[in-house]
Amino acid sequence: MKILFFILLSFIYVFGDAVYPSGYMPTPQPTRDCTTEEKNSCPAASRYCKIDKDDLKHCISYYTKGINVYYLIARNRPTIPDPIEDKINGFTSYNQDYDLNNSNNLKKREKASFKRVIGDMDVIGASVIKPIESVGGYSFDPVMLDEMDGEDGLTKNSSVVKKEFVQEDSSLFSPIFQNSSRATFVFDDKSNYERDNIDGSKVKYARLYWGGSIYKPATTLSGFNKLADEIYGFSRVNFKTPKGSYVVQAEKNDVKWFSSASDGYPNDGYSSLVRSYSTKYASAQHHGARGADYIIYQASADVTKEVKESLGRTSAERTFAVGGIASSIEKVERKDNYEVIYYAAYPPGDPQYPSSRHNYSISRGAVIFADGKWQEAYIPPQFGGWSLVIVYDFEEEGERKGIEPKAINIYDGMANISPDGVGVSKVELTFNGFYTPPSGDKKSTLALF
Repeated sequence: MKILFFILLSFIYVFGDAVYPSGYMPTPQPTRDCTTEEKNSCPAASRYCKIDKDDLKHCISYYTKGINVYYLIARNRPTIPDPIEDKINGFTSYNQDYDLNNSNNLKKREKASFKRVIGDMDVIGASVIKPIESVGGYSFDPVMLDEMDGEDGLTKNSSVVKKEFVQEDSSLFSPIFQNSSRATFVFDDKSNYERDNIDGSKVKYARLYWGGSIYKPATTLSGFNKLADEIYGFSRVNFKTPKGSYVVQAEKNDVKWFSSASDGYPNDGYSSLVRSYSTKYASAQHHGARGADYIIYQASADVTKEVKESLGRTSAERTFAVGGIASSIEKVERKDNYEVIYYAAYPPGDPQYPSSRHNYSISRGAVIFADGKWQEAYIPPQFGGWSLVIVYDFEEEGERKGIEPKAINIYDGMANISPDGVGVSKVELTFNGFYTPPSGDKKSTLALF
């Protein structure tokens, strides 16, 4: 699953967020049920509402014994010697502004959009998760192979290949999420005058974006409090400028996410999953699966003041770093050839199926809600990264130096751009509310995170 985080556009006329000192650590809030007023702002499809430890509201849909296409045949409990039957519990959670059925949910950020600047925008950023060096590191080139075996380090599938955290500055680690990466503005596509003279005094606006995913295979039953513990801190990061370090906290309306959770069990998974009663005892072609918690998210914050005060004209004065981005690296592995004995309760009294013994395997994926439905073996992408966008303006000085005027527009949103299975999927994006000259050629540039 890939996520489209934000859109930036600049058109050439040819024609409060909270920033705290380094080390700031807010007190986690107790999870709770939403008030009636809080719940009423959730979409109609959501029947429940919870507040997490970051004081963020989750609109929740529970699937109590209701992940209908999966039926658990054998579930071994430590206190129950014989396997028993049951359906799987799960839930999905998202913020009130995230429309699961609408990928075209971009909103123009008015404060960050400008009808006319004698300058441009520029963007830097970096990942905090990368493939291990033995498979290419930053130069990793994903290729689909017939034999999907990521444990030997040979597979070229980006969801399966082994990964590691980028750790370029340990001072930016958080207690839980120990990652960090740097990037430097080089302005190599700008004019010589712009490249030599851009500094903080020219910055009109700066915004920091970050995002990632957290995946945790489950060995216990699903529950909101468990998910809240795993994602605590995803709405803030540590941010280092050339002149200081800060904790950047996104405002509540600037955090977007989608998550799901399904039951897990201590024996590392469901022994067998089938799609209907008619096949659950008659076929040996059953396979196992595992429960998991999974969240994808995006957040952003205004860092104009911090960038204005620190951006300079040397490489060191143009280098920024971000760390402590909420993200995970969990081994994506399969489990082969384990034996399960189960005892038939259906059809009742049928002597053909009083008991059965099968060898099973569990694929690398987990029971996760993705691409609009529950999937029994979804291999979750594990990623994390950040991007810093600035808008700069040379004003009259720039006009005298021949810098062309431009319009800058920033759109925020989060969209699922993952294909449903093998193939290509398309996401159509609509941009409204920006000015273009009535005549003449318009040259545009586009940046995505």
